[in-house]
Amino acid sequence: MQTAKDQYNALLYVGSNALFRRKTLEEIGGFSTGVITEDMATGLIIQNNGWKTVFVNEALASGISPETLEDFIKQRDRWGRGNIQVFKKYKLNKLPELSFIQKLFYVDGVLYWFYGIYKLIYIICPLLYILFNVYSIEAAFTDLLLFWVPSYLSGQLMFKSIAGKKYHSFLSHIYELSTAPQVFWAVFKEVFAKSDKGKKFHVTEKGLKQTTSHFNWRIIRTQIVLLVICLIAFVKLSLTSYQSGHAISFFNLNTYWLLYNIFALTIVVFVAIERPRLPLFVKVIVDEIINIGKTNLFAEDIIISESHLILNLPYRKKLARQLKENYYTTISFKELTDLPIQKTKLKTSGNTIEVTFKINHLTKENQKALHHLIYSDMKNQVGEVKNLRAWRILHDVNKNRYFNRENYLTLR
Repeated sequence: MQTAKDQYNALLYVGSNALFRRKTLEEIGGFSTGVITEDMATGLIIQNNGWKTVFVNEALASGISPETLEDFIKQRDRWGRGNIQVFKKYKLNKLPELSFIQKLFYVDGVLYWFYGIYKLIYIICPLLYILFNVYSIEAAFTDLLLFWVPSYLSGQLMFKSIAGKKYHSFLSHIYELSTAPQVFWAVFKEVFAKSDKGKKFHVTEKGLKQTTSHFNWRIIRTQIVLLVICLIAFVKLSLTSYQSGHAISFFNLNTYWLLYNIFALTIVVFVAIERPRLPLFVKVIVDEIINIGKTNLFAEDIIISESHLILNLPYRKKLARQLKENYYTTISFKELTDLPIQKTKLKTSGNTIEVTFKINHLTKENQKALHHLIYSDMKNQVGEVKNLRAWRILHDVNKNRYFNRENYLTLR
């Protein structure tokens, strides 16, 4: 999206990985204050002063994001309120140097944060009909085929053309539905009430480590209530159909609508299960000769994290003795060269030696190679997801959870 906006000098500055000419900031009096999203406001003023903004479509830095659903919602709460504050403080009609297309993109950026309202409306509409016989849409099934289906398919194709493998419309729906009640309330208060500018700003906590799971039902209680009501509505629909002697009509819009909402809300409830935040371990297939100190060994795979290596090697008496004696050494494999490591655990079992090393120091080159091994998949571009089916994602998350916990326990 930023790439497309760049054509119109209409980039939205969203705070990350940006460089400014000092003259630019001096001209506008420094970074904007008085609003939560000072980044968006600063970019707005810069463009109004006639400066050119440029988007570099390349990954030049990496960072971390909120670790829990609760922190994620707090962050979206701030962003939603901040966008409204910018719109109220800097009236677009008083910024004459902005082009029409620039203003249009800023309006679009602000209107997006009203998604909490229409997501809740989409949940409530089929319930009103099934429980209280209140119509939200009155249309024949053929009308829906003629008007709604082309609109829906064209929207999906447009989303796919922009997002590619990096995002999916259903995942977008889950993300918005999991934050909808809180974002709706935050935006509602910001629009119709006086901004609480004296409220202390808290940076979202990141980099959490926790070894246990827990279900944060409080943060998702509105969605739980909506899911229960949807299930009650489906039971009522089933009983009504049974008593009338007719099967549930799946040619009825509200039936589809209700089942879709039940499916989405169920996944949203699962999102509130906070899994353990453990170091990420991956199994790297090596199938080559590796070098440990001055010893050359063949290794099929290596389990690796940002801080540790775990090797399973064929048992050899000489090798076991050497590993037992050498406390500090280096290892080389793939793109990693002379990586300093410290042996922390050695376990012999049958015909296998399991040895755990702690990584002592990373040069810039080794850090880049290590991150590439852990976080990159050569079959996909940066940020791409192999399989966006909901059940596949849940399966992979669960599988990785147990794999990481098993190796985390190995280190203790």
